[in-house]
Amino acid sequence: MKGKELTSEQRERIIGAYLGGVKQIVISAQLNIAPSTVNDTITRYKKTHSATPKKRPGRPKVLTERDRRVLKRIVHEDRFGSLPVLTGLVLKRRYILILLENTYTMMVFDVMLQRRSRI
Repeated sequence: MKGKELTSEQRERIIGAYLGGVKQIVISAQLNIAPSTVNDTITRYKKTHSATPKKRPGRPKVLTERDRRVLKRIVHEDRFGSLPVLTGLVLKRRYILILLENTYTMMVFDVMLQRRSRI
């Protein structure tokens, strides 16, 4: 099972067996999981009292909340502008940090969709 993440059921079984007094090496053999993985799961449980690992951070947001407000304001000012026109306005004003033009286009398009879905 090298390289695969444990399911929540497997984590619960490890913790249940550990709390029941079963040795780590026996848990590892019964569940066909590497001893180091069993040890890591038990160690995490001892520290956090939870079998589940911390959430991974993922990719950070491209735009800040301030940048999104600026985009909404630009779209609001020119409600009927086309996507290329609005993207050009954003690029021309340089309100938002320097990104690729395609990123601006995607963000403006998202804001336009949100506005039109509320109408």
